[in-house]
Amino acid sequence: MSYLDHDAADSFYVLTIRSYDVRLIGRSELELRLACLCDMLDPANPLFEPLRDSIPPSLRYEVAPIDDDQSEVTITLEEYSEREIQHAASGPSFPPPPVMHLVVHGVDGMKKWVFHEYDEDPHPSVPHGHEHGNKHPKCDPYTGRVYDAHRKEITKDRLSRQTRISLWRNPKFREFALKAIIWYGEHHPHYSFRVPYPRRLPKFR
Repeated sequence: MSYLDHDAADSFYVLTIRSYDVRLIGRSELELRLACLCDMLDPANPLFEPLRDSIPPSLRYEVAPIDDDQSEVTITLEEYSEREIQHAASGPSFPPPPVMHLVVHGVDGMKKWVFHEYDEDPHPSVPHGHEHGNKHPKCDPYTGRVYDAHRKEITKDRLSRQTRISLWRNPKFREFALKAIIWYGEHHPHYSFRVPYPRRLPKFR
């Protein structure tokens, strides 16, 4: 069985804490993401038991993967089309954002997700993926959950544990996700850090 390596776990944790600090997520979502992180860690990892003990028992069952496939994630960056640039120019005066395509291979019917670095919409997460060519559904790369236009989860489309592990193992995605969080925090500066070292994994005794 595959597990998250240290760098991937560190990035997942840091971005979760940053999302909490900028008030993009509340306490319940924080606990859910940490439960998802725990689910992807090797039980032998020193962080596993402390994280597991810090989350409500009910969440330990809620994060179980629906389909633990063996998919592989490929990431490419593409520029906006001329039409998309003109559309972006009609909105806030930010530079035209690049588009990140996450192509998931090896899963029948799996969608192609597009992640935008400069996305004002924080639902369901920052960053989040849009189904290629459509505004909805959207996927949360932390929990794997997929939502329709009415913010209702599409359970059958949930990203499996293995798919999320492959995604968070990718350095390009982790770098992209951090930039998206930093950009959102800079343009919505209504936060104060609640932990002394938000960019570090906690040390447990």
